[in-house]
This record gives sequence, structure tokens and C-alpha cells, in this order.
Amino acid sequence: MSSRYLVERHRTDQGALLLMHRVVQKHILSRLEQEPKEFQQIFDLAVKLILAVFPKQSPVQTPQNDLWEERELVSPHVLNLCKIFEKNLAALPSAGIEFAEMLSDASSYFWERGLYTEAFQTSDSAEAICSRLGNNLSAQKANIYAIAAAIRVDHGISQRSNSWDKLNKALQMRQFHLHVVKPELITDEDITCWGNAWNDIGCGLIDLGFYDVALDFLFLAWEQKRASILCQQQYNHFPESPMNVSLALAGTGRYKESIALMSETTENTDRNFTRDCAVAQQVHISLASILVSAGRYSDAFSEVREVYERSIKLFGLSSRRTSDAAYLLATVEQKRGNMERAKSILEITLSRLNGWTIEAEARAKYRLGIILTHLREKDAAAALIETSQESLRTLWSQHGAQSINLGQLDEETAFDLLVSTTAGRSTLGKTLIRGDPGLGPLAMLCGKLLKQFRAEPDKSPARLRDLLNLESEDSWLRWSDGVF
Repeated sequence: MSSRYLVERHRTDQGALLLMHRVVQKHILSRLEQEPKEFQQIFDLAVKLILAVFPKQSPVQTPQNDLWEERELVSPHVLNLCKIFEKNLAALPSAGIEFAEMLSDASSYFWERGLYTEAFQTSDSAEAICSRLGNNLSAQKANIYAIAAAIRVDHGISQRSNSWDKLNKALQMRQFHLHVVKPELITDEDITCWGNAWNDIGCGLIDLGFYDVALDFLFLAWEQKRASILCQQQYNHFPESPMNVSLALAGTGRYKESIALMSETTENTDRNFTRDCAVAQQVHISLASILVSAGRYSDAFSEVREVYERSIKLFGLSSRRTSDAAYLLATVEQKRGNMERAKSILEITLSRLNGWTIEAEARAKYRLGIILTHLREKDAAAALIETSQESLRTLWSQHGAQSINLGQLDEETAFDLLVSTTAGRSTLGKTLIRGDPGLGPLAMLCGKLLKQFRAEPDKSPARLRDLLNLESEDSWLRWSDGVF
């Protein structure tokens, strides 16, 4: 078997291990399905072996692009176990939180790589395990729901309701964890993960277009990170919080503040990460989105062209991440008056495997239709615009926020709101959406927490545990009762 590369010796810090080819592993596990008594035992052993070599997710859920090679080696085995689990839910009752966490760690890796099919599959199985674990393990389950939400946020409007369900669950579980753990046992890590949950709600609001409401949520998370010794010592170079605040500021039309903060964030990211990593691409495409929205097309072009070229190397030509960069590059070229170049980029991207969701493809076709209108290709333009407008109306009627009237939005903004902010937007700040995003008392609670956090001189984890504990707040109880 070794000579045929079906079994390979692999060394780790814990010693030597044998890695089994996934075909052999799947064959053995499939045969064991016929032996129920041995099946659970062997499955548990396989999980334990893979856990020993599959790198765990960061405890505060920061991206780990530096671990891609290690995870790529082991992830096929995780997928095999995931498939076996999906087929044999009832026969594997003891599959517990460790297996769920491994699946979630794998889904985080797949998400970072832009491998969304695998990310959804492993995330769904991790959630299936959580659903049968009762009310315990709130911190671990919150990690799983947070990653599941992030994957679905990237998908666009058709997954938005699903992602909000998971965002709300993650926040509720973070708060519950603060409530049940003794103050002296609360760690800086716990508080940081709590802050992440509020940040993620803010990101969800950005995706909906409620940029002004999002700011308190995003500032609360950023204030927490700046007060955290753990974050300052180990995670200060991660750009997520200031990047999200910058996007929200741009969404409210505060371009000068947004560009200043985002430029500083981009410089800090470039100092701490290689330009070829996924973290850097997201930061630079966010800066490009802000610049094109503010009308600084030449600066935006320099940013997005480089993101597109690096994304091809990092994710591949047919990846959704690369296609999103291509869309924004075409948009910038259109704004600069280079219609033929913009047309070429979109036509090539639409003609190949591009990883786009229905939402993203509708947006690209609309943009191409507008470009063809400028080029006086009227028939082709009309067909594309009509098709994309029909998709917009259908998606909005099925999945759009009830508080946002599609008829009050200009079409360019409406198509941008179909996709996630991570896909790049060119309309930040063009339309300020007001109304109720459906959070009930949560926005008010967030504003209250932000004021309390800023005023509190003692930001030790034990003190913050008491300060941030909302379990006795009537408005929190009313909101959280609607989560489950």
C-alpha cells in the first residue's frame, strides 16, 4: 500500500503518524457500515486520528492563511468523514462537539480558500451535531454558528435570512456564556469572541445597506479589541474591525474619514502580511470599493487591478473571489470611460466557470448591459438588462428586507445590495437607507453597551463579564426569546 501511495508516513510534533489515502479510508468506513457494533468505534478512532493532524481554528477566529498547506493535506479526510456522517446520522449518536469543531475548522479553511461547496457541506454537518447537543457548550457552538454565518453572508441575498439566524444564535450563545461562567474564569479570549459576535451583526447590517445602524456594532467590537491585551499582543495586525468601520463610514457618505482609516488599515496589513495572502486581497478590494464609491477612479483602478491579478494566482481563474475582483475592475474601467475594456472583462468572466451565485451573475449582466448601452449595442444591452432586472425583482421579492422598498433604490445600488459587501460594491454612500432593520431592541442595547464600555476604566475580563452581562435586561430577554 505504501508503494502505491495509499498509506504515507507523516511526522508531526506529536511523533510519526500514518496517513491513509482517502479512497482506502472511505472503502473501510463504507464496509464498516455493515457492522454497526464496530462502526461507531472505528469512526471515533478515525476522528481522533485526523484531529491529531488537522490544525485547529484560531481561538478568536482570525483567518489562518499560513496554515493552508497543512489543511489542504488533511481536508480530504475530513470531507470523507463528513460524508460518512451525513449518510449515517442515526448510527453515529456519539459524534460530538470535537467532531463538530473539526468540521467547522474545515469549513473555515474552505471558506478562506473560496471553496464554498465544501464549506457549506462541512458547516451543515457541524450544525447538525450542535442541534442534538442540548443547551451546553455555548462557547463552542457559538464558534460553529459564527463560521456558518460568515459562509452564508458571502453568498448574497438568497442566504441572508439563513445567515441572520446563525448570527443571532452566535450572539445569544456568547452572551449566555458570559452569564454562566464565573467571573474569575472568564478570559480575554471569551470577551474577544463576544466582541466578534457584535461585529458580525454589524457586518450583516452592512450587507443589508443599513450602514448607519451598523456603526455602533462595529465600533463596539473595535473598542473591545483595542482594550484587549490578548488582541494587542497577538492579533493587533488583523484588519477586520477597522476595515468594517471604514466600509460603514463610506456607506454613510463619510468618504474622507473612511479613506483615511482604510488607507491606514491597508498599510498596516501590508506591513504584517504578504500581499499574496487572502487577508490582503479582502482589505485591498474593500479600499477599492470605497475609492470607486467616492469617485476616485484612478486610485481604485490601481487597487483592484492588483487584487485581480493576485486573486488569479491565489484562488484560480474560475473562483468566485477572482470573478468578484474582475467585476469591480470592469466597473472601475466603465467609470473611467474605458467601455471596450470593461465590456471585455465582463464578457470573458461571464463566459467561463466563474463561481458566481445567481445574485452576482445578475449584477454582472446588468453592468454589462449598461456598458453595451453606452457602446450603442442596443439589442444585446436590452436583453441583458431585462434578464437581470427580472432576477433582481425575483430575488428581492423572495429574500429582500421588508423594510427596504426596492422602488426607492437606484438600480445600481439595488444590484449591489444583492451581493455581499465582500464581493465589492461601487455604490457605498449613494443611497442612505433608513428604517427598521428588524433588530427590535438590539440596536438600542448595542448603543448602551458602547457607552458603558467606553466609560469603564477597568476593562479586565472579570469586570467586563459583569458589565456586559445582559441576561437580566428585559429588552435583551425579549430579543433573545425570538432567536430560537
